[in-house]
Amino acid sequence: MIPTVVWGTGNVGRAAIRAVEAHPALTLTAVLVHDPAKVGRDAGELGGLGRPLGVAATDDIAAVLAGRPRAVVYAASGDIRPDDALTDIGRAIVIEHITRIHPSCAPDWPSPPDGVGAHRVVIEGRPRIEVTVEASDEGENRSAGGNATAVGRLVSAIDWLVDAKPGLYDALDVPLRPAVGRLGRRTA
Repeated sequence: MIPTVVWGTGNVGRAAIRAVEAHPALTLTAVLVHDPAKVGRDAGELGGLGRPLGVAATDDIAAVLAGRPRAVVYAASGDIRPDDALTDIGRAIVIEHITRIHPSCAPDWPSPPDGVGAHRVVIEGRPRIEVTVEASDEGENRSAGGNATAVGRLVSAIDWLVDAKPGLYDALDVPLRPAVGRLGRRTA
């Protein structure tokens, strides 16, 4: 098992907790939070799992990193606390994903046909191909669905990255891998 920390419990962090917990090669060893009101709360509650995981959230960065986790999913709000995020990134191995969560964030980007969040691929040519994929999570929220799909890719890469040589890797460097474990399964 690969000891894994989730750093942040916002939009991406909640999905990261669920993905790490579901991955059979990973074990959630810590959850780092910025908000004092979240310190001591169980990771299962923060991740929306509806059951405890026995991992209490903490704001003690030094103690968590002293535990020498093999992987850190950095999901802190760098857009809200950029100086803190830069400091954080200097302390640990980082896997990060950025998502446009509202049209005002990048109004010049293409939008899906209904104007609501989706993954869209357009191949111009003959024939012209356009594929729109909608993902939802946390009560049919498409932003949360996009975050969950991104987190699935990130978390599925952890065991590959642990075995890789140290360095920075682009998404194109990391092989696409099928989801494993309980990720995506609905509970009765």
